Amino acid sequence: MQRLVALNHLLTNRLASFPQTNSLSETYLNLTNFYTKDQKQLTEKINVFIRENILPLLDDAYDKAQFPPLIIEKFKQLDLFINFLKPPYGKGLSYSTLAFAIMELAKFDASLATFFWLQMVVNMHTIESLGSEEQQNYYLPKMASLDLISGWALTEPDIGSDASNIQTTATPSKDGFLINGKKRWIGNANKDFNIVWAKNIETKKVEAFIVENDKEGVSSEVIKHKLALRIVQNCEITFKNVWVPQKNKIAGAKNFGVTTNMLTNSRSFVVWIVIGQVFTVFDKCVQYSLERKQFGVPIGSFQLIQEKLSRMAGTINAMFLLCWRIMNLYEKKQHSLGQISLCKAWVTAKGREVVALGREIFGGNGIVIDNFVMKAFADMEVLYTYEGTYDVNSLIAGRELTGLNSFKN
Repeated sequence: MQRLVALNHLLTNRLASFPQTNSLSETYLNLTNFYTKDQKQLTEKINVFIRENILPLLDDAYDKAQFPPLIIEKFKQLDLFINFLKPPYGKGLSYSTLAFAIMELAKFDASLATFFWLQMVVNMHTIESLGSEEQQNYYLPKMASLDLISGWALTEPDIGSDASNIQTTATPSKDGFLINGKKRWIGNANKDFNIVWAKNIETKKVEAFIVENDKEGVSSEVIKHKLALRIVQNCEITFKNVWVPQKNKIAGAKNFGVTTNMLTNSRSFVVWIVIGQVFTVFDKCVQYSLERKQFGVPIGSFQLIQEKLSRMAGTINAMFLLCWRIMNLYEKKQHSLGQISLCKAWVTAKGREVVALGREIFGGNGIVIDNFVMKAFADMEVLYTYEGTYDVNSLIAGRELTGLNSFKN
């Protein structure tokens, strides 16, 4: 019993001594050694800001499945986006710094991290990489300040994994194009504009267009009854003879190969949302195991609980190290689509295991939003599926390993 009391005291003091920016699972194997001094400072800034300004709003927004304008207004004050745009529009911080920023946001909420990832990594990167100088000059500063918020419209009601077979069309017309079709599951689609991927009926190639939501013929509807990533406003959009001027065509998006490159980029970063989530789940579980008593002792003294915590700790560290290695390859441009797909598939699958173990440790108390684990449990299902399902990403890796295509001839 004395050993148990001493262990409980040691762990409680250790948790209390942790900087709020570093979770137990980060420090257990000194993962913070991977962070540069600047990265540590930025993640601490993010952590303190979100904790003080946005955290009190998150559970209520999640419960109501709303994205209150107040969250966006407060998020503007963090001025985070400018750090990652390349000069002359921003500071051009490294990809790994961007990954750690996404991870830090995800420690608080997967929806908040997804919002940032979608605006920065997906939409702004598309315009930065493929857009004209005119498009960059107009959109990037306004997107960085969140005066313009956009969606990335690729997925359709009947087309998910088979994205190259999209049915939305772009018909060349006088000085522009007519867009017709439907898109579904598009985050932020009800905001200011969407980057719409459509098949040019003349070239038969998938191309991209900037389509403002106030255009005649554009209508969007928020998808209701969503049980995960509830703060993110996913929409179904309909385009009926929407005229888009030539200047709104994204010139660098010339074929579906470019779309694949954009997906490769987004998958490299979405895994860091998973890492942020499991870090917090693990911390919550350790704290709960010390505070919750059954049969007169903390449940953390039970062998079954300790085994779960040990398994979670090992898995989380392996997840982090794989993500870090892939990001390292990505920064050096030594990555492949298969490697990134493998990482996305494996990390999200293991993320599901970790949050399920966390749910078990919390027992009945784990099903309320307040304890985080149930929210993470539900959100992990989306992380497991979006940006390519586990199965598709696994088969992309398998194709690269064997040279054989198993899902499309």
